[in-house]
Amino acid sequence: MSSASPDGTDWLTKLGDLPGSAVTGGVQTPNGDIALAWTASNGQANGQGTGFEQSHVGYVEIDLGSNSVVREIPIWSDDSPSPTPL
Repeated sequence: MSSASPDGTDWLTKLGDLPGSAVTGGVQTPNGDIALAWTASNGQANGQGTGFEQSHVGYVEIDLGSNSVVREIPIWSDDSPSPTPL
């Protein structure tokens, strides 16, 4: 995964110590769902659909009672990368 700043520096090298697109934490929402976020690369999501020009954040909320996805949202911009779910 890489993303060049205006001067050409790949500023995502700081993620080198993380394993791939690992989820490194999560939170419980007020209604009891679990929310997770992870770093995702540029290109196509899951090999299909619209491509992402920049690295982005993947976000999902899961209903633990039904083990189903409540919503899944990519957090992105074609103009600037959003690589870390801080």
